[in-house]
Amino acid sequence: MTGSGKRIVVTGATGNVGTAVVRALGSDPEVGSIVGVARRPSQWGSPKTEFVTADVARDDLRAVFDGADVVIHLAWLFQPTHRPEVTWRSNVVGSIRVFETAQAMRVPALVYASSIGAYSPRDDDHPITEDWPTHGSPKSAYTREKAYVERVLDAFDRSHPRLRVVRLRPGFLFQRAAASEQRRLFDGPFVPGKLVRPSLIPATPGLFDAVLHLPVMDCTRAREELGWTPRYSSEDAIEAFLKGLRENEGLPAEPLRSDVGRVHELATG
Repeated sequence: MTGSGKRIVVTGATGNVGTAVVRALGSDPEVGSIVGVARRPSQWGSPKTEFVTADVARDDLRAVFDGADVVIHLAWLFQPTHRPEVTWRSNVVGSIRVFETAQAMRVPALVYASSIGAYSPRDDDHPITEDWPTHGSPKSAYTREKAYVERVLDAFDRSHPRLRVVRLRPGFLFQRAAASEQRRLFDGPFVPGKLVRPSLIPATPGLFDAVLHLPVMDCTRAREELGWTPRYSSEDAIEAFLKGLRENEGLPAEPLRSDVGRVHELATG
C-alpha cells in the first residue's frame, strides 16, 4: 500500500461486473489507485482509475501487477460458446497466467471471481453451503471451465500459502447499464431490445440444462459473519435489466456499448 492508499488491479474492468467493481473501489477512501485491465481500449472512465490494454491469456502482466496490494481477477470470455478452444485459452490459460504473475510479483492478495456454475448440479431446492462440491456441470463449457479453474486454484493455494486467495461464486449478476451486452450474449444482434420478452430469450442446450440444475445457496454464514443483507431483490435486478433492454442502456466501455451487435462483439473478441 502506498501513502495514498491501496493499489488495486482489476482484470476484466470494462465488463458487466468489472465496471461495477471499479465504480465501488473509486468511492472507497482506502483505495488510492485502480488499474483497470481490458482487452480493448475503453472510452469509459472512473475516479482513481487508469486503464491498461492487455490480454491476460497472452500479454506480459508483470508491469501491470507490480506494486499492487490486491489483484481482482474478473476477466472471462463467455462467447463464442460454440468454440470452447477459444474460451478455454482466454478463461483457463488466462486465469493461470494471472495467478502465476500475482505470485511472481508478490501481490499480497488475489480475489478470483468464480461462479455458482462451478458447483456440482443439484436436482432439488434444498439450500446448500459453500462446501458443496465444485465439479460443475459436464454439459456446458462455461461450467466445465469454472470448475477446472477451481481445481487449479486449489493446488495453487496449497503451493503458495503466502498469497491470500479469496474466491467468489456469484449467481446471475444484472445491472441496467449492462443490459445491451447481456442481450447480445444470449439473444444475438438482430432482435430489437424493445421486443425482448423473458420467455423468448434463448440459451444453448448445455448451458440451459446447467442453469436448470444450479443449486440454491444458503446465505446464513454471510449474514452471521459479515452482517450481510441483500440491498436488492431478484425481482429488482430483473426489473432493472429489462428496463435497460427496453431503453437500450449501455456504457462507453467496449463490452457494454449499446450501439453494436453480437457479430461485432465476437469479431473483436
